[in-house]
Amino acid sequence: MRRLIATGIAILLLLAACDSPISNMQPNPQPGISNPISAPGITYRRESVQADSARKAAWQRFRSQNGDKWRVRWNKHTGLPASIFMGLTKKKYAGNAQQAAHTFLAEHRELFGVGDINQLKYVKTQTYRGVRHVTFQQTVKGVPVYEAEYKVHLRGNGQVDMANGTFYPNIEVSTSPAIAKSGGYRCSFGSGYTGGH
Repeated sequence: MRRLIATGIAILLLLAACDSPISNMQPNPQPGISNPISAPGITYRRESVQADSARKAAWQRFRSQNGDKWRVRWNKHTGLPASIFMGLTKKKYAGNAQQAAHTFLAEHRELFGVGDINQLKYVKTQTYRGVRHVTFQQTVKGVPVYEAEYKVHLRGNGQVDMANGTFYPNIEVSTSPAIAKSGGYRCSFGSGYTGGH
């Protein structure tokens, strides 16, 4: 509920500050991108985005540490893992479920594309048949990112058997409208849109 309220307030602030219709929030299409759907700091493509060399190397390191039974499904919009599964970590992560899951993500943040682990805020832990499912919400400057959650699934002994979700790297959002010298306004939505009079 608090997440919905925070998201609603952020959207209202952005719309009120810019006083511009949603249809004007789309940036000009970039060369080579067909039918872009844009959000602050993110450009989505209809074509699949492949995992880069750093992510592939991190994945190979993860498998060499934890066994070759692990499988990955890549997110076609970000090139990051949408899920890793079919394995079991050799390491048993200590602490409560939140601490163990946080440590796991921090240790493998290059694989998951998480530059600042503090962007992931703990949401909840649910236990089902002895497996603890720990959910984190991605935030930027304290504002939740829509549909950006990551889950870590822990066995009772602290081993991870799956992680899945969506994380968007390199989001830059300013929620502070600025007054231009000319008396108009200017509102910046990261690299996606800048509007004003």
